[in-house]
Amino acid sequence: MGLENKPALDKSQAYSKVQMKQVAYLDENTGLPTKIEAYILKNDKFELQDTTLYEFKYIESVGNLFDTSGVKLNQLPEYKYDANAVG
Repeated sequence: MGLENKPALDKSQAYSKVQMKQVAYLDENTGLPTKIEAYILKNDKFELQDTTLYEFKYIESVGNLFDTSGVKLNQLPEYKYDANAVG
């Protein structure tokens, strides 16, 4: 079967509009999201399509958050900003 026998893509189906909503659940203490649910309207009813769960770990002290002991760090050369640069 050659390409000349294949039906053309119906763009109305490929680019159809979908009505959706998202519901976010927030942690009352931090304001950070704990769960987000995505719903899509099908047959006049919103159906759950996806659930994303978030976990944030509390850090008591930022002192060891970026512990670089045992890692060799090199100083980067100074960046020279050029206001006339294109791109």
